Amino acid sequence: MEHHLLPDQITNVLSERGTPEEHRHIEVCSECAGAIAEIAAALSMFRESVQCWTEQKSAPLPPNAALLRACSAGTFPGLKFSLAAAALLLAMIIPLHWRIPDAELKANRVEDTLLLEQVHAQLSRDVPAPMQPLMNMIFDPAA
Repeated sequence: MEHHLLPDQITNVLSERGTPEEHRHIEVCSECAGAIAEIAAALSMFRESVQCWTEQKSAPLPPNAALLRACSAGTFPGLKFSLAAAALLLAMIIPLHWRIPDAELKANRVEDTLLLEQVHAQLSRDVPAPMQPLMNMIFDPAA
């Protein structure tokens, strides 16, 4: 092999699907061998970090003593605050929804209908608008 390995060939060698010629090239070419060693080292570090992360995430979590006490007592911290915040949010949103005037809604509907009619007119044309003059010349009975 006269040239260096291509990225696909390096991938094949790393995944043990390389051809015998590619493996011989690795034995002879120190540059390609170095590239493969560098990639293999990076993959190894990645594999180790994934395994370490998995071990940390699969370890049992220590119980939160305050939460356990609140659950056993039947009270949840912040429950009253959460309910009050939800009620306040609803009290603010509902009037805002009712304040949208019907006239504005009807005007929006009219604008939407006009836009849809324009889109329909463009989509139902036989040819695009820029080609219409050409079609008139081709199919003009006077010409």
